[in-house]
Amino acid sequence: MSSRALLFFMVPEECERLTCEIAARLGLWVVLEKFQRENIIEVKRGASTLRFDDDTSAERVWFSEHQPPVGLRDVLLALPATLGWVMLYPSRIENDVLVMADRGAKSDWLDIDQGRMYENPRSIKLFQKIARRLRRHLPFVARNRWTGDVDWHSARVRHSVGVAEWVFKGGKINQSGVVNVDYTIDESAEEMKIASHHA
Repeated sequence: MSSRALLFFMVPEECERLTCEIAARLGLWVVLEKFQRENIIEVKRGASTLRFDDDTSAERVWFSEHQPPVGLRDVLLALPATLGWVMLYPSRIENDVLVMADRGAKSDWLDIDQGRMYENPRSIKLFQKIARRLRRHLPFVARNRWTGDVDWHSARVRHSVGVAEWVFKGGKINQSGVVNVDYTIDESAEEMKIASHHA
């Protein structure tokens, strides 16, 4: 079993622009998905946005080197690992807080009929292609601490220049659904100098 994840902070406009550029460069199919209140799927090739045709934002986005099945109605029933897909929960702003983005891939799946696990390395290979291009735009390391602690620690979460600007202007960053960990950037580091020049 193999999986990969890349957690990062990037302002939504940066995340959307860069994600679409990478997908176009790699010739990927993009599957936009809403799943929280209703299940809506829209498939695009050469997407210039991560928004649906009605201009609402995708809650989750999938990337594929091959055309997704026609008539796709439920992504998880299509077993993304069998298709070699890579997933993204895009960054977003919730209650004035910039929420961490999450890109991931998984190579194994359970065949219920045969009662055994199978492996497809295509999703991991595609993840690596995408992540390599994305990391170039994430030059800085975020910091975190348990809520209430005094000391900040380097996190295994990277962030973009746009996030430095966001924090420099008073914005907050955090991870969705995590209430006992705080995130920030290293305000004494080079990113604050860069952010102050961009502000």
